[in-house]
Amino acid sequence: MKKLKGILALIVLFVFVVGCEKEMYVDHVYNYEQGDLNISVEEVNGEVFFFVKGDVTSEFNMTSEKKWVLNGAVGVVGKGHLIIQPGTKIYGNVSTEPSYLEVKDNGRLSAIGTSDNNIVFTSINKKVGVPSQQDWGGIFMNGVRPVDVSGNSHQVDSFEVYIEEDGSGSLEHVSIQYADKNVSIDN
Repeated sequence: MKKLKGILALIVLFVFVVGCEKEMYVDHVYNYEQGDLNISVEEVNGEVFFFVKGDVTSEFNMTSEKKWVLNGAVGVVGKGHLIIQPGTKIYGNVSTEPSYLEVKDNGRLSAIGTSDNNIVFTSINKKVGVPSQQDWGGIFMNGVRPVDVSGNSHQVDSFEVYIEEDGSGSLEHVSIQYADKNVSIDN
């Protein structure tokens, strides 16, 4: 009898722990902080998004199975290296504070998609409203190394980005949509 009560207690504890973990995620009791980078999980129209704000100061991977949202300024600085997997979608938040990605101060961005699995930067309004030009700021490559204009170019929708091999990073098979909001960046 004691053994049965013990087993039942373990089952109840297991169900409680698993249920709490699920509730924590569903109720968005999730918070990640590393240095100046903060990530929180929020549900928007029934979908789960990972909201990112602050500075990437070490290696950080954005994976394709998550929906990422730039929630204001996101910088890649110092020895920071932001790696974005092929097929990843990143949404710029539409808010009073402009959302944008900036690579500076020896930071590095590796956004290497494939022809079959592009990386897409777009407006959160593709999910929650009607997107329009200037919904979010875009991507700024302001590294300390010079820009290579000798032909090492990558087509990024209607933008061409020239990047020196050891410069601020690489963009390949990347689509940037609904960007162009006025942003004031301190350098």
